[in-house]
Amino acid sequence: MGLRYEFAKVLFNRGEREKSRKLLKGIIRADKDFIPAYVILGDILVEDGDGAEAADLWEKGYHMNYSEILLHKLEDFHLQLGEPGKIIWIYKKAISINPQNPALKFYLGKLYYRLEMLDEAFDILAELESVESTMPDLYKLLGIIYERKEETEKALSEFKRALGLRKRVVVPYFCPLCDFHTYEWNGRCPRCGAWNSFTVSPLYLKKESNPLMRNKWEKPKSELSYVVNPRYS
Repeated sequence: MGLRYEFAKVLFNRGEREKSRKLLKGIIRADKDFIPAYVILGDILVEDGDGAEAADLWEKGYHMNYSEILLHKLEDFHLQLGEPGKIIWIYKKAISINPQNPALKFYLGKLYYRLEMLDEAFDILAELESVESTMPDLYKLLGIIYERKEETEKALSEFKRALGLRKRVVVPYFCPLCDFHTYEWNGRCPRCGAWNSFTVSPLYLKKESNPLMRNKWEKPKSELSYVVNPRYS
């Protein structure tokens, strides 16, 4: 799948857009969990003026594999079109399907803040604060909201819990195979070379402490019998 994905990008760069689109659709049919194909195909559809088809692809893709990366693509797309109500509805639907997922509620709260809907943002984020202790970006965002409400002491308290975070509330992508973190999405991890390994989460978890972060690319140590020379990989 990784090689087919890379070839689809080559075709697109050559100007063979239709062939690239067909190959990416074939990848998705063969592996519904191969997120890079959804991302790039949607971007191509948007560029070709098929924005509605791109949004439909990303939304259906999310409900097939529950990758929050696709929700982020939908958020940027609908906000660029001036349709905040659509992405709010999509987040609420996702939460109704998976109400125990704190990340979805965080993303909705962050979206409310992005839309200057401070009261709505505060309500959902404050609810998370009482049950979630491994989400440092949550404290930062609450601190910013308290600051804007001119509740200085509460703002300082939240900022103290979020020391070391960057000014912008940006959730980094990471590769659970090699623990590589970055703020730039890529279909292939630049550190370990695995395709389709990037995921995203506001939870601050270490690879070795969270078995759920392992994915299908990870092989048992007994299977790692050789290493390919990176010059030929």
